[in-house]
Amino acid sequence: MMKRYIKKIYSIAPLAAGIALFALTIHFTPAFIVSAVAQSEHSDHAKYDMHKSKTYEDLYVCAMHPWEAADHESECSICGMSLSRVEGHTINTPLPDESDIYIDSDNPMMLFAQPGDGRIPITESPYYQPRQKTDDKSSDKDAHNHENTEGMHEKESEEPSITSSGEEEKTLWTCGMHPNVIQEEPGICPICQMELTPLKSGTASGGKGIVSIDPVTLQSIGVRTAVVERRDLFREIRSDGIVTVAEDQKMIVNSRVDGWIEKLFVNTTGERVKAGDPLLEIYSPALLNAQEEYLLALEKQSSARLVEAAKRRLELWEISDEQIQRISDSGEVQRTLILVAPANGTVLEKFIVEGSHVKAGNNLFSIAELNPIWIRTNIYEFELPWVSKGDRVSVVNPYNQDVSVEGTLDFIYPVLDPKHRTAELRIVLDNPKLLFMPEMFVDVRIFANPVYDVIAVPKEAVIRSGKRDLVFVKLDAGKFEPREVHLGMETDTYYEITHNLEEGEQVVTSGQFLLDSEAKLQEAVQRRIAGLKSTDNSAMPAHQH
Repeated sequence: MMKRYIKKIYSIAPLAAGIALFALTIHFTPAFIVSAVAQSEHSDHAKYDMHKSKTYEDLYVCAMHPWEAADHESECSICGMSLSRVEGHTINTPLPDESDIYIDSDNPMMLFAQPGDGRIPITESPYYQPRQKTDDKSSDKDAHNHENTEGMHEKESEEPSITSSGEEEKTLWTCGMHPNVIQEEPGICPICQMELTPLKSGTASGGKGIVSIDPVTLQSIGVRTAVVERRDLFREIRSDGIVTVAEDQKMIVNSRVDGWIEKLFVNTTGERVKAGDPLLEIYSPALLNAQEEYLLALEKQSSARLVEAAKRRLELWEISDEQIQRISDSGEVQRTLILVAPANGTVLEKFIVEGSHVKAGNNLFSIAELNPIWIRTNIYEFELPWVSKGDRVSVVNPYNQDVSVEGTLDFIYPVLDPKHRTAELRIVLDNPKLLFMPEMFVDVRIFANPVYDVIAVPKEAVIRSGKRDLVFVKLDAGKFEPREVHLGMETDTYYEITHNLEEGEQVVTSGQFLLDSEAKLQEAVQRRIAGLKSTDNSAMPAHQH
Protein backbone atom coordinates (compact mmCIF):
# COMPACT_ATOMS: atom_id res chain seq x y z
CA MET A 1 0.00 0.00 0.00
CA MET A 2 2.82 2.43 0.96
CA LYS A 3 4.77 1.57 -2.17
CA ARG A 4 1.78 2.32 -4.31
CA TYR A 5 1.36 5.73 -2.64
CA ILE A 6 5.05 6.67 -3.11
CA LYS A 7 4.82 5.64 -6.74
CA LYS A 8 1.90 8.06 -7.27
CA ILE A 9 3.90 10.87 -5.63
CA TYR A 10 6.81 10.28 -8.02
CA SER A 11 4.45 10.29 -10.99
CA ILE A 12 2.98 13.73 -10.21
CA ALA A 13 6.28 15.38 -9.17
CA PRO A 14 7.20 16.59 -12.71
CA LEU A 15 3.75 18.10 -13.11
CA ALA A 16 4.07 19.97 -9.80
CA ALA A 17 7.50 21.25 -10.79
CA GLY A 18 6.13 22.54 -14.06
CA ILE A 19 3.30 24.31 -12.31
CA ALA A 20 5.74 25.93 -9.87
CA LEU A 21 7.99 27.10 -12.74
CA PHE A 22 4.98 28.55 -14.58
CA ALA A 23 3.97 30.46 -11.45
CA LEU A 24 7.45 31.91 -11.10
CA THR A 25 7.38 32.95 -14.74
CA ILE A 26 4.05 34.72 -14.32
CA HIS A 27 5.25 36.42 -11.17
CA PHE A 28 8.63 37.74 -12.39
CA THR A 29 8.52 38.10 -16.18
CA PRO A 30 6.23 41.20 -16.43
CA ALA A 31 8.53 43.18 -14.19
CA PHE A 32 11.46 42.61 -16.59
CA ILE A 33 9.30 43.45 -19.62
CA VAL A 34 7.96 46.65 -18.03
CA SER A 35 11.45 47.66 -16.98
CA ALA A 36 12.75 47.17 -20.55
CA VAL A 37 9.89 49.12 -22.07
CA ALA A 38 10.30 51.98 -19.62
CA GLN A 39 14.03 52.03 -20.30
CA SER A 40 13.50 52.22 -24.10
CA GLU A 41 10.95 55.01 -23.71
CA HIS A 42 13.38 57.10 -21.66
CA SER A 43 16.43 56.32 -23.76
CA ASP A 44 15.66 58.94 -26.42
CA HIS A 45 15.32 61.71 -23.83
CA ALA A 46 18.43 60.59 -21.98
CA LYS A 47 20.49 60.62 -25.18
CA TYR A 48 19.15 64.01 -26.14
CA ASP A 49 20.02 65.48 -22.71
CA MET A 50 23.48 63.95 -22.95
CA HIS A 51 24.15 65.43 -26.41
CA LYS A 52 22.78 68.84 -25.33
CA SER A 53 25.39 69.04 -22.57
CA LYS A 54 28.24 68.20 -24.94
CA THR A 55 30.00 70.51 -27.39
CA TYR A 56 30.97 69.46 -30.92
CA GLU A 57 33.88 70.62 -33.00
CA ASP A 58 32.16 69.15 -36.08
CA LEU A 59 28.56 68.00 -35.91
CA TYR A 60 26.99 64.91 -37.50
CA VAL A 61 23.35 63.97 -36.79
CA CYS A 62 20.83 61.43 -38.06
CA ALA A 63 18.33 62.71 -40.63
CA MET A 64 15.60 60.58 -39.01
CA HIS A 65 16.57 60.96 -35.34
CA PRO A 66 18.33 64.36 -35.01
CA TRP A 67 19.09 63.83 -31.32
CA GLU A 68 21.52 61.10 -32.38
CA ALA A 69 24.74 63.13 -32.77
CA ALA A 70 28.50 62.69 -33.06
CA ASP A 71 31.56 64.81 -33.91
CA HIS A 72 32.70 62.44 -36.65
CA GLU A 73 31.24 60.17 -39.32
CA SER A 74 29.23 57.45 -37.63
CA GLU A 75 25.96 55.53 -37.71
CA CYS A 76 22.69 56.09 -35.89
CA SER A 77 22.28 53.68 -32.97
CA ILE A 78 18.52 53.52 -33.62
CA CYS A 79 18.11 53.04 -37.39
CA GLY A 80 21.67 52.30 -38.51
CA MET A 81 21.71 55.16 -41.06
CA SER A 82 24.92 57.09 -41.64
CA LEU A 83 24.96 60.40 -39.80
CA SER A 84 24.87 63.50 -42.01
CA ARG A 85 27.21 66.44 -41.52
CA VAL A 86 25.50 69.67 -40.42
CA GLU A 87 26.82 72.42 -42.70
CA GLY A 88 27.45 75.74 -41.01
CA HIS A 89 27.79 74.34 -37.46
CA THR A 90 29.70 76.65 -35.13
CA ILE A 91 32.80 74.97 -33.70
CA ASN A 92 32.63 73.84 -30.06
CA THR A 93 28.94 74.49 -29.59
CA PRO A 94 26.33 72.03 -28.27
CA LEU A 95 23.70 70.18 -30.28
CA PRO A 96 21.05 72.71 -31.39
CA ASP A 97 17.35 72.22 -30.96
CA GLU A 98 15.60 70.18 -33.62
CA SER A 99 13.76 73.29 -34.82
CA ASP A 100 17.15 74.92 -35.51
CA ILE A 101 18.34 72.20 -37.88
CA TYR A 102 17.34 72.52 -41.54
CA ILE A 103 17.33 70.25 -44.59
CA ASP A 104 17.42 70.80 -48.33
CA SER A 105 13.86 70.39 -49.61
CA ASP A 106 15.21 68.51 -52.64
CA ASN A 107 17.58 66.30 -50.62
CA PRO A 108 16.49 65.59 -47.01
CA MET A 109 19.90 64.04 -46.26
CA MET A 110 21.65 67.42 -46.57
CA LEU A 111 21.57 69.24 -43.21
CA PHE A 112 22.28 72.88 -42.36
CA ALA A 113 22.61 74.93 -39.19
CA GLN A 114 21.01 78.05 -40.69
CA PRO A 115 17.86 78.65 -42.74
CA GLY A 116 18.10 79.61 -46.41
CA ASP A 117 16.49 79.37 -49.83
CA GLY A 118 15.15 75.91 -50.51
CA ARG A 119 15.62 74.83 -46.87
CA ILE A 120 12.96 73.67 -44.43
CA PRO A 121 13.11 72.65 -40.74
CA ILE A 122 14.11 69.03 -40.19
CA THR A 123 10.86 68.55 -38.28
CA GLU A 124 9.03 68.89 -41.64
CA SER A 125 11.19 66.25 -43.30
CA PRO A 126 9.41 63.05 -44.45
CA TYR A 127 12.22 61.10 -42.74
CA TYR A 128 11.87 62.80 -39.35
CA GLN A 129 10.78 60.59 -36.42
CA PRO A 130 9.80 62.55 -33.28
CA ARG A 131 11.09 61.50 -29.88
CA GLN A 132 8.70 59.51 -27.68
CA LYS A 133 7.08 61.50 -24.87
CA THR A 134 6.42 59.65 -21.57
CA ASP A 135 5.45 60.50 -18.01
CA ASP A 136 8.35 59.59 -15.72
CA LYS A 137 6.24 59.14 -12.62
CA SER A 138 3.64 56.89 -14.18
CA SER A 139 6.35 54.87 -15.91
CA ASP A 140 8.27 54.32 -12.65
CA LYS A 141 5.12 53.38 -10.83
CA ASP A 142 4.08 50.88 -13.49
CA ALA A 143 7.60 49.44 -13.69
CA HIS A 144 7.47 48.45 -9.99
CA ASN A 145 3.91 47.20 -9.99
CA HIS A 146 4.48 43.39 -10.19
CA GLU A 147 0.93 42.34 -9.52
CA ASN A 148 -1.02 44.38 -12.13
CA THR A 149 1.34 44.52 -15.13
CA GLU A 150 -0.18 41.74 -17.20
CA GLY A 151 -1.80 43.29 -20.30
CA MET A 152 -0.95 46.81 -19.08
CA HIS A 153 0.25 48.28 -22.39
CA GLU A 154 -2.56 46.72 -24.35
CA LYS A 155 -5.07 48.21 -21.95
CA GLU A 156 -3.47 51.67 -22.09
CA SER A 157 -3.48 51.70 -25.89
CA GLU A 158 -7.18 50.97 -25.92
CA GLU A 159 -8.07 53.77 -23.50
CA PRO A 160 -9.68 56.78 -25.20
CA SER A 161 -7.84 60.10 -25.17
CA ILE A 162 -9.36 63.18 -23.57
CA THR A 163 -9.87 66.31 -25.69
CA SER A 164 -9.51 69.87 -24.43
CA SER A 165 -13.28 70.07 -24.13
CA GLY A 166 -13.35 67.08 -21.80
CA GLU A 167 -14.89 64.72 -24.35
CA GLU A 168 -13.44 61.30 -24.98
CA GLU A 169 -11.85 60.78 -28.37
CA LYS A 170 -11.23 57.19 -29.40
CA THR A 171 -8.18 56.16 -31.37
CA LEU A 172 -9.19 55.18 -34.90
CA TRP A 173 -7.27 52.80 -37.15
CA THR A 174 -6.75 53.08 -40.90
CA CYS A 175 -4.91 51.44 -43.78
CA GLY A 176 -1.91 53.18 -45.35
CA MET A 177 -2.90 51.97 -48.83
CA HIS A 178 -6.67 52.39 -48.48
CA PRO A 179 -7.33 55.42 -46.24
CA ASN A 180 -11.06 55.01 -46.70
CA VAL A 181 -10.83 51.96 -44.42
CA ILE A 182 -11.31 53.30 -40.88
CA GLN A 183 -12.06 51.12 -37.85
CA GLU A 184 -12.37 51.63 -34.14
CA GLU A 185 -10.17 48.63 -33.31
CA PRO A 186 -6.77 47.50 -34.63
CA GLY A 187 -6.84 44.71 -37.15
CA ILE A 188 -6.27 43.78 -40.80
CA CYS A 189 -7.32 45.79 -43.85
CA PRO A 190 -10.13 43.86 -45.56
CA ILE A 191 -8.81 44.90 -48.99
CA CYS A 192 -5.03 44.36 -48.93
CA GLN A 193 -4.66 42.42 -45.65
CA MET A 194 -2.13 44.94 -44.28
CA GLU A 195 -2.10 45.76 -40.58
CA LEU A 196 -4.04 48.89 -39.69
CA THR A 197 -2.17 51.82 -38.16
CA PRO A 198 -3.45 54.51 -35.75
CA LEU A 199 -5.03 57.50 -37.44
CA LYS A 200 -3.07 60.52 -36.27
CA SER A 201 -5.02 63.24 -34.54
CA GLY A 202 -5.82 66.02 -36.96
CA THR A 203 -5.17 63.92 -40.08
CA ALA A 204 -8.62 64.55 -41.44
CA SER A 205 -9.26 67.89 -39.82
CA GLY A 206 -8.13 70.18 -42.60
CA GLY A 207 -10.57 72.87 -41.60
CA LYS A 208 -12.94 73.94 -44.37
CA GLY A 209 -11.29 71.52 -46.79
CA ILE A 210 -7.76 72.90 -46.39
CA VAL A 211 -5.13 70.48 -47.69
CA SER A 212 -1.80 70.27 -45.85
CA ILE A 213 1.22 68.69 -47.58
CA ASP A 214 4.84 68.80 -46.43
CA PRO A 215 7.25 70.87 -48.57
CA VAL A 216 9.33 67.89 -49.69
CA THR A 217 6.28 66.16 -51.11
CA LEU A 218 5.20 69.40 -52.80
CA GLN A 219 8.60 69.61 -54.44
CA SER A 220 8.49 66.00 -55.60
CA ILE A 221 5.04 66.29 -57.22
CA GLY A 222 5.98 69.56 -58.92
CA VAL A 223 3.43 71.96 -57.44
CA ARG A 224 3.77 75.44 -58.99
CA THR A 225 1.80 78.60 -58.32
CA ALA A 226 0.98 81.85 -60.11
CA VAL A 227 -0.08 85.24 -58.79
CA VAL A 228 -3.64 86.41 -59.48
CA GLU A 229 -3.38 89.57 -61.58
CA ARG A 230 -5.54 92.12 -63.36
CA ARG A 231 -5.33 91.91 -67.14
CA ASP A 232 -6.91 93.14 -70.34
CA LEU A 233 -8.51 90.12 -72.01
CA PHE A 234 -10.04 89.51 -75.40
CA ARG A 235 -11.54 86.54 -77.16
CA GLU A 236 -9.28 85.43 -79.99
CA ILE A 237 -10.95 84.03 -83.10
CA ARG A 238 -8.72 82.25 -85.58
CA SER A 239 -9.58 81.83 -89.22
CA ASP A 240 -8.03 81.90 -92.68
CA GLY A 241 -8.54 84.57 -95.30
CA ILE A 242 -7.72 85.60 -98.81
CA VAL A 243 -6.23 88.87 -100.01
CA THR A 244 -8.38 90.82 -102.44
CA VAL A 245 -8.14 94.19 -104.12
CA ALA A 246 -10.01 96.92 -102.29
CA GLU A 247 -13.11 97.58 -104.30
CA ASP A 248 -12.87 101.32 -103.76
CA GLN A 249 -9.30 101.30 -105.13
CA LYS A 250 -10.07 99.55 -108.41
CA MET A 251 -10.72 101.31 -111.74
CA ILE A 252 -11.17 100.57 -115.45
CA VAL A 253 -9.64 102.70 -118.24
CA ASN A 254 -12.31 102.82 -120.96
CA SER A 255 -12.32 104.18 -124.53
CA ARG A 256 -14.86 106.94 -125.07
CA VAL A 257 -14.37 107.20 -128.80
CA ASP A 258 -13.94 104.85 -131.72
CA GLY A 259 -10.39 104.54 -132.99
CA TRP A 260 -7.19 102.62 -133.44
CA ILE A 261 -4.36 102.10 -130.94
CA GLU A 262 -1.27 103.59 -132.54
CA LYS A 263 1.13 103.10 -129.62
CA LEU A 264 1.14 101.59 -126.10
CA PHE A 265 3.25 103.20 -123.37
CA VAL A 266 2.20 100.50 -120.85
CA ASN A 267 2.47 97.22 -122.65
CA THR A 268 2.54 94.68 -119.76
CA THR A 269 0.43 93.89 -116.72
CA GLY A 270 1.86 94.42 -113.24
CA GLU A 271 3.43 97.76 -114.16
CA ARG A 272 3.12 100.51 -111.62
CA VAL A 273 1.66 103.79 -112.97
CA LYS A 274 1.01 107.19 -111.50
CA ALA A 275 -1.83 109.58 -112.17
CA GLY A 276 -1.13 111.44 -115.45
CA ASP A 277 1.31 108.89 -116.86
CA PRO A 278 0.69 108.21 -120.61
CA LEU A 279 -0.99 104.86 -121.36
CA LEU A 280 -1.49 104.87 -125.15
CA GLU A 281 -1.79 106.94 -128.36
CA ILE A 282 -5.09 106.65 -130.20
CA TYR A 283 -6.10 107.74 -133.71
CA SER A 284 -9.76 108.66 -133.89
CA PRO A 285 -11.68 110.58 -136.60
CA ALA A 286 -13.99 111.86 -133.90
CA LEU A 287 -11.06 113.41 -132.08
CA LEU A 288 -9.81 115.03 -135.29
CA ASN A 289 -13.19 116.65 -135.85
CA ALA A 290 -13.27 117.91 -132.26
CA GLN A 291 -9.83 119.52 -132.66
CA GLU A 292 -10.81 121.27 -135.85
CA GLU A 293 -13.96 122.70 -134.26
CA TYR A 294 -11.90 123.99 -131.36
CA LEU A 295 -9.31 125.65 -133.63
CA LEU A 296 -12.01 127.16 -135.84
CA ALA A 297 -13.68 128.72 -132.83
CA LEU A 298 -10.36 130.22 -131.78
CA GLU A 299 -9.52 131.56 -135.28
CA LYS A 300 -12.88 133.29 -135.81
CA GLN A 301 -12.70 134.73 -132.34
CA SER A 302 -16.08 133.32 -131.62
CA SER A 303 -17.84 133.97 -128.41
CA ALA A 304 -16.25 132.60 -125.32
CA ARG A 305 -19.19 130.30 -124.94
CA LEU A 306 -18.50 128.51 -128.26
CA VAL A 307 -14.78 128.21 -127.48
CA GLU A 308 -15.51 126.76 -124.06
CA ALA A 309 -18.00 124.27 -125.55
CA ALA A 310 -15.43 122.99 -128.09
CA LYS A 311 -12.79 122.67 -125.37
CA ARG A 312 -15.24 120.91 -123.08
CA ARG A 313 -15.91 118.29 -125.74
CA LEU A 314 -12.20 117.33 -125.84
CA GLU A 315 -12.02 117.16 -122.04
CA LEU A 316 -14.96 114.77 -121.93
CA TRP A 317 -13.08 112.44 -124.23
CA GLU A 318 -10.28 112.44 -121.64
CA ILE A 319 -7.88 114.67 -123.55
CA SER A 320 -5.57 116.26 -121.00
CA ASP A 321 -5.31 120.01 -120.46
CA GLU A 322 -1.67 119.94 -121.58
CA GLN A 323 -2.63 118.45 -124.95
CA ILE A 324 -5.49 120.94 -125.39
CA GLN A 325 -3.08 123.82 -124.65
CA ARG A 326 -0.60 122.38 -127.14
CA ILE A 327 -3.31 122.30 -129.85
CA SER A 328 -4.19 125.92 -129.07
CA ASP A 329 -0.57 127.08 -129.15
CA SER A 330 0.37 125.24 -132.35
CA GLY A 331 -2.87 125.95 -134.19
CA GLU A 332 -2.62 122.53 -135.80
CA VAL A 333 -4.68 119.36 -135.48
CA GLN A 334 -2.86 116.46 -133.80
CA ARG A 335 -3.23 113.17 -135.68
CA THR A 336 -3.10 111.07 -132.50
CA LEU A 337 -3.85 111.96 -128.93
CA ILE A 338 -2.58 110.39 -125.70
CA LEU A 339 -4.80 108.82 -123.01
CA VAL A 340 -3.30 109.07 -119.49
CA ALA A 341 -3.71 107.09 -116.22
CA PRO A 342 -6.51 108.52 -114.11
CA ALA A 343 -4.89 107.53 -110.76
CA ASN A 344 -1.99 105.75 -109.12
CA GLY A 345 -2.05 101.98 -109.20
CA THR A 346 -0.87 98.72 -110.68
CA VAL A 347 -2.00 97.46 -114.04
CA LEU A 348 -3.87 94.26 -113.28
CA GLU A 349 -5.27 93.61 -116.77
CA LYS A 350 -4.58 94.85 -120.34
CA PHE A 351 -7.26 94.28 -122.96
CA ILE A 352 -5.55 95.76 -126.05
CA VAL A 353 -2.40 95.56 -128.17
CA GLU A 354 -0.90 98.05 -130.62
CA GLY A 355 -3.02 98.33 -133.75
CA SER A 356 -6.19 97.20 -132.05
CA HIS A 357 -9.43 98.80 -133.13
CA VAL A 358 -11.55 99.92 -130.24
CA LYS A 359 -15.06 101.22 -130.01
CA ALA A 360 -16.53 103.62 -127.56
CA GLY A 361 -17.16 101.70 -124.35
CA ASN A 362 -14.38 99.10 -124.78
CA ASN A 363 -12.19 98.43 -121.72
CA LEU A 364 -8.53 99.23 -122.22
CA PHE A 365 -6.86 98.64 -118.82
CA SER A 366 -7.74 97.49 -115.28
CA ILE A 367 -5.77 99.44 -112.69
CA ALA A 368 -5.92 99.09 -108.88
CA GLU A 369 -4.17 100.62 -105.89
CA LEU A 370 -2.82 97.81 -103.63
CA ASN A 371 -2.37 100.00 -100.57
CA PRO A 372 -4.59 99.60 -98.61
CA ILE A 373 -5.63 96.02 -99.31
CA TRP A 374 -8.65 93.97 -98.26
CA ILE A 375 -8.74 90.61 -96.50
CA ARG A 376 -11.87 88.51 -96.76
CA THR A 377 -12.38 85.92 -94.05
CA ASN A 378 -15.22 83.81 -92.67
CA ILE A 379 -16.33 82.99 -89.13
CA TYR A 380 -18.96 80.59 -87.88
CA GLU A 381 -22.47 81.67 -87.05
CA PHE A 382 -22.06 81.17 -83.29
CA GLU A 383 -19.03 83.52 -83.28
CA LEU A 384 -20.95 86.45 -84.75
CA PRO A 385 -22.07 87.90 -81.36
CA TRP A 386 -18.43 88.23 -80.31
CA VAL A 387 -17.23 90.47 -83.15
CA SER A 388 -17.99 94.07 -83.98
CA LYS A 389 -16.80 96.67 -86.43
CA GLY A 390 -13.50 98.23 -85.39
CA ASP A 391 -12.07 95.13 -83.64
CA ARG A 392 -8.31 94.78 -83.87
CA VAL A 393 -7.08 92.12 -86.30
CA SER A 394 -3.71 90.51 -86.93
CA VAL A 395 -2.91 89.02 -90.37
CA VAL A 396 0.07 86.71 -90.83
CA ASN A 397 1.58 85.22 -93.95
CA PRO A 398 1.48 81.45 -93.23
CA TYR A 399 4.59 80.89 -95.35
CA ASN A 400 6.57 83.65 -93.68
CA GLN A 401 5.69 84.23 -90.04
CA ASP A 402 7.79 87.40 -90.03
CA VAL A 403 5.24 89.04 -92.30
CA SER A 404 2.55 90.17 -89.87
CA VAL A 405 0.39 93.29 -90.14
CA GLU A 406 -2.34 94.63 -87.88
CA GLY A 407 -5.55 96.12 -89.22
CA THR A 408 -9.16 96.66 -88.28
CA LEU A 409 -12.42 94.83 -88.90
CA ASP A 410 -14.08 97.13 -91.43
CA PHE A 411 -17.34 95.41 -92.29
CA ILE A 412 -19.53 92.40 -91.44
CA TYR A 413 -21.48 91.29 -94.50
CA PRO A 414 -25.19 90.94 -93.73
CA VAL A 415 -25.62 87.67 -95.64
CA LEU A 416 -24.95 84.20 -94.20
CA ASP A 417 -23.64 81.33 -96.29
CA PRO A 418 -26.50 78.79 -96.03
CA LYS A 419 -24.27 75.83 -96.87
CA HIS A 420 -21.42 76.38 -94.46
CA ARG A 421 -23.27 78.55 -91.91
CA THR A 422 -20.53 81.17 -92.01
CA ALA A 423 -20.48 84.93 -92.27
CA GLU A 424 -17.97 86.92 -94.31
CA LEU A 425 -15.89 89.69 -92.78
CA ARG A 426 -13.87 92.40 -94.47
CA ILE A 427 -10.56 93.55 -93.00
CA VAL A 428 -8.66 96.63 -94.18
CA LEU A 429 -4.85 96.52 -94.05
CA ASP A 430 -2.18 99.07 -94.85
CA ASN A 431 0.14 97.52 -97.43
CA PRO A 432 2.88 100.10 -98.15
CA LYS A 433 5.54 97.51 -99.03
CA LEU A 434 3.08 95.40 -101.03
CA LEU A 435 3.83 92.37 -98.85
CA PHE A 436 0.31 91.06 -99.36
CA MET A 437 -0.69 90.31 -102.94
CA PRO A 438 -4.14 89.66 -104.35
CA GLU A 439 -5.32 86.04 -104.04
CA MET A 440 -2.75 85.25 -101.33
CA PHE A 441 -3.90 83.02 -98.43
CA VAL A 442 -3.29 84.38 -94.93
CA ASP A 443 -3.91 83.46 -91.29
CA VAL A 444 -6.30 85.78 -89.47
CA ARG A 445 -6.66 86.40 -85.73
CA ILE A 446 -9.50 88.61 -84.55
CA PHE A 447 -9.20 90.07 -81.04
CA ALA A 448 -12.89 90.31 -80.30
CA ASN A 449 -15.03 91.39 -77.38
CA PRO A 450 -12.25 92.92 -75.25
CA VAL A 451 -12.62 93.44 -71.48
CA TYR A 452 -10.24 95.61 -69.48
CA ASP A 453 -8.66 95.44 -66.01
CA VAL A 454 -10.27 92.19 -64.83
CA ILE A 455 -9.10 89.47 -62.42
CA ALA A 456 -7.54 86.65 -64.45
CA VAL A 457 -5.74 83.35 -63.81
CA PRO A 458 -3.97 80.92 -66.15
CA LYS A 459 -6.33 78.35 -67.66
CA GLU A 460 -4.33 75.46 -66.19
CA ALA A 461 -5.15 76.72 -62.68
CA VAL A 462 -8.88 75.97 -63.06
CA ILE A 463 -10.31 72.49 -62.49
CA ARG A 464 -13.56 72.21 -64.46
CA SER A 465 -15.81 69.37 -63.33
CA GLY A 466 -18.87 70.35 -65.36
CA LYS A 467 -20.91 71.32 -62.30
CA ARG A 468 -18.47 73.74 -60.73
CA ASP A 469 -15.06 75.33 -61.29
CA LEU A 470 -12.33 75.11 -58.65
CA VAL A 471 -8.94 76.65 -58.01
CA PHE A 472 -6.50 75.84 -55.20
CA VAL A 473 -5.37 78.95 -53.33
CA LYS A 474 -2.07 78.85 -51.45
CA LEU A 475 -2.52 79.97 -47.85
CA ASP A 476 0.74 79.24 -46.00
CA ALA A 477 3.68 76.94 -46.60
CA GLY A 478 2.21 73.57 -47.52
CA LYS A 479 -1.44 74.64 -47.02
CA PHE A 480 -3.92 74.98 -49.88
CA GLU A 481 -7.61 75.82 -49.93
CA PRO A 482 -9.95 74.57 -52.68
CA ARG A 483 -12.14 77.47 -53.70
CA GLU A 484 -15.10 77.54 -56.08
CA VAL A 485 -14.97 80.40 -58.58
CA HIS A 486 -17.13 81.86 -61.34
CA LEU A 487 -15.63 82.20 -64.80
CA GLY A 488 -16.07 85.06 -67.24
CA MET A 489 -14.30 85.45 -70.56
CA GLU A 490 -12.12 82.59 -71.80
CA THR A 491 -9.03 83.25 -73.91
CA ASP A 492 -6.34 80.90 -75.19
CA THR A 493 -4.31 81.22 -71.98
CA TYR A 494 -6.47 82.89 -69.30
CA TYR A 495 -9.86 82.77 -67.59
CA GLU A 496 -11.56 85.85 -66.25
CA ILE A 497 -12.59 85.27 -62.59
CA THR A 498 -15.72 87.16 -61.56
CA HIS A 499 -16.21 85.75 -58.04
CA ASN A 500 -14.33 84.53 -54.96
CA LEU A 501 -10.74 85.43 -55.88
CA GLU A 502 -8.71 88.55 -55.12
CA GLU A 503 -5.76 90.20 -56.81
CA GLY A 504 -2.42 89.17 -55.29
CA GLU A 505 -3.48 85.70 -54.12
CA GLN A 506 -1.55 82.68 -55.37
CA VAL A 507 -3.22 79.81 -57.21
CA VAL A 508 -1.80 76.40 -58.07
CA THR A 509 -1.06 75.93 -61.78
CA SER A 510 0.61 72.51 -61.70
CA GLY A 511 -0.20 69.50 -59.52
CA GLN A 512 -3.66 70.75 -58.57
CA PHE A 513 -5.27 67.47 -59.58
CA LEU A 514 -3.21 65.67 -56.93
CA LEU A 515 -4.32 68.30 -54.41
CA ASP A 516 -7.91 67.80 -55.52
CA SER A 517 -7.59 64.05 -54.94
CA GLU A 518 -6.13 64.69 -51.49
CA ALA A 519 -8.97 67.09 -50.65
CA LYS A 520 -11.58 64.54 -51.69
CA LEU A 521 -9.79 61.85 -49.68
CA GLN A 522 -9.71 64.03 -46.57
CA GLU A 523 -13.37 64.86 -47.06
CA ALA A 524 -14.20 61.15 -47.22
CA VAL A 525 -12.19 60.51 -44.07
CA GLN A 526 -14.00 63.35 -42.29
CA ARG A 527 -17.38 61.93 -43.23
CA ARG A 528 -16.28 58.48 -42.11
CA ILE A 529 -15.06 59.75 -38.75
CA ALA A 530 -18.19 61.84 -38.27
CA GLY A 531 -20.29 58.75 -38.96
CA LEU A 532 -18.36 56.72 -36.40
CA LYS A 533 -18.70 59.46 -33.78
CA SER A 534 -22.42 59.84 -34.38
CA THR A 535 -22.82 56.06 -34.03
CA ASP A 536 -20.91 56.12 -30.73
CA ASN A 537 -22.98 59.04 -29.41
CA SER A 538 -26.26 57.35 -30.28
CA ALA A 539 -25.15 54.16 -28.55
CA MET A 540 -23.91 56.00 -25.40
CA PRO A 541 -26.33 55.71 -22.40
CA ALA A 542 -27.83 58.85 -20.91
CA HIS A 543 -25.81 60.44 -18.10
CA GLN A 544 -27.14 59.73 -14.67
CA HIS A 545 -27.15 62.58 -12.14
